[in-house]
Amino acid sequence: MDLTKALAPKSDQLDFTDLDGSGPQVFTITAVSENGSELKDQQPVNIQLAEFPRVWRPSKGMLRVLADNWGKDPKVWAGRRVELYGDPDFSRVPAVGLLSPAYAAERRRRIDPLKADVGFQDVAVDESIGKLSLVGVGMRSHSGVAAKMFEALSKENINIGMISTSEIKISVLVELSTGEQALRAVHAAFLG
Repeated sequence: MDLTKALAPKSDQLDFTDLDGSGPQVFTITAVSENGSELKDQQPVNIQLAEFPRVWRPSKGMLRVLADNWGKDPKVWAGRRVELYGDPDFSRVPAVGLLSPAYAAERRRRIDPLKADVGFQDVAVDESIGKLSLVGVGMRSHSGVAAKMFEALSKENINIGMISTSEIKISVLVELSTGEQALRAVHAAFLG
């Protein structure tokens, strides 16, 4: 089976494949408007970027970061510059996968220099925790996906530290020492 067509970017917005992993890219915001698509609950705004032909629709989590730093009226964000980065390690995470300790170290290295500009005191990194994610568009139409994932982890006596969900993803935090075991359990539950 050839997956070339299925893997081709089809997005009408800036997405991960546009950030090639060669390092941070800086974009200038030229305008912000309301997103009228069916995903407006998850990505409520369209952000026009001077350096890119398609809009950027940040997630709600990213919107909170922008609003906390620039204010809750996105129309005044025009002229602001934002640095976006596509982490090549994250792009290789399969449908079910763990982020490595190297990912946390890299994030800390990038965030620490922002202390003076942003005004935070410290970044806490717990390298004993791993993130396990199950991703798939079919989650919208198939009930029981989360229950199946949690049951697979429970059978292996793997404790879940935190749960985060969206329409297409379920992520949990687990002790890194149980990460590979958790990955195998969820993989077996869904892919046999």
